Amino acid sequence: MRIMRSLAIVTATGVSAGLLTLAPAQAGTKWSGPQEISSKFGRALVVSDGGRVAAWIRTNKANSWSSGPIRTAWYKKKKKWTSSAPIPGSSESTNLQLADKGNQALIEAGTTGYLMAQRDGGNTWLRAVSIVSGTNLGSGVMSGDASTLVYVDWGADTYPTPPGTLYYVMQNADGTWPTPTMIGMTNPNGRYRSRQELAFSNDGSTLVWVNELNALVSATRNTDGTWTAPTVIKQYGGDPYMSTLALSEDGTRVVWTRDGSDGILTATRSGTTWSDVSNVTVDETVAAAVSPDGLNVAWANSDKQMVIRRWDGSKWKKAKVLGSSGYGPSISLQNKTLAWTYTGYRGSSLRTVVRKSGKWKIKKKISSTGFSPAVSNDGKTVVWSSTGSKKIYSAKR
Repeated sequence: MRIMRSLAIVTATGVSAGLLTLAPAQAGTKWSGPQEISSKFGRALVVSDGGRVAAWIRTNKANSWSSGPIRTAWYKKKKKWTSSAPIPGSSESTNLQLADKGNQALIEAGTTGYLMAQRDGGNTWLRAVSIVSGTNLGSGVMSGDASTLVYVDWGADTYPTPPGTLYYVMQNADGTWPTPTMIGMTNPNGRYRSRQELAFSNDGSTLVWVNELNALVSATRNTDGTWTAPTVIKQYGGDPYMSTLALSEDGTRVVWTRDGSDGILTATRSGTTWSDVSNVTVDETVAAAVSPDGLNVAWANSDKQMVIRRWDGSKWKKAKVLGSSGYGPSISLQNKTLAWTYTGYRGSSLRTVVRKSGKWKIKKKISSTGFSPAVSNDGKTVVWSSTGSKKIYSAKR
């Protein structure tokens, strides 16, 4: 689960639903017209692999911290979305993550800890149950199969700010969750919402974080479920102020940014050994993302450009400017689909680019009032909230 970051959202004036008329759905690069998922607004949208399950935090506020209940919808193949329904026991949620298949949801529940909910077919969910309790937990991320959770216990917010304690917990074969095990300590400033100093690969193999000594470190999982001793990827002389930290789905590439300085940095892993650190770009970076396969990195630079660059196996290819990023965009990147919000003085729109025949070139503006976009792993479904109509929509291709 990624820590949601503050975004500058401007509601478009003179716009109702903010929707654009697009071509009918096709099995290719053309997007369908927007289809309503919910008549109510929400944030922190997520969508399962294949685009069959969508979930979000129900709130009227276009920010990255408001709490609320989790609601979900299920897409009936070749038909439409079901009416949205709540996950029982999920009130006052502050973040969430869906398992790859959409059958489990990890819920960050404010000051009470982490809950797990199980889908019971269609859009029916069993009541969320506690798997880790605590009053100052955060930064939680689960593996794509929902079997492992890593998180930080930040402890009391005192001065000077203490380091956080990094834990993992792996579900037992009988479905129960044992007592969490400590992995290490984290940078004290990681507790703040604008920081992102923990990443966990989707396959559950690799964990990277900033430790209490200001080093970016990594641990990989052994066959018995335990973790290797931390390996230093890069040591910093002071607080590195991470604003982005992300892993490819197999944990072999890490990408990070430091509040606009250094551009975008990356390293790759072979076994437990990490390569030297190198730059994807030296652009002053506002927001960045890496695709699941680790071959594409997209970012918004200080010139308000959305840029993407691809690794060809031996070097980074020439960076390609895709369009304007506006102010503080939210980016969702998959292997062949990129979606981002453009926020300018006229409002916040949702834009996409599709990769075809080896090039990123099929660009579309899907909504003129986009917020909190998410793209399914196969790149064929995008979901978002509209700051104009205060509804949630999807488009498919």
